[in-house]
Amino acid sequence: MAQNIDDFNGKNAHDALKKLQTDSGVECDIAFDRMDQGRFFQLMSELCTYIAKTYWPHCTEEQIEEMALAMIQERAA
Repeated sequence: MAQNIDDFNGKNAHDALKKLQTDSGVECDIAFDRMDQGRFFQLMSELCTYIAKTYWPHCTEEQIEEMALAMIQERAA
């Protein structure tokens, strides 16, 4: 987010995540390391849905999935 979306420009990863949580209204008060795996995956799903609807409304689900996979593969390389 911080590298690719202007609304998050200049924020470090933590601050970008906090802004995303605040803007979306999703789980702002619970630390990730205190969540069980099911709640963590639910949170990530909710955040991804918010990002897609807010920042990429013109993209299909397939296009968003392709972008996400490309970013994961880029990080792994």
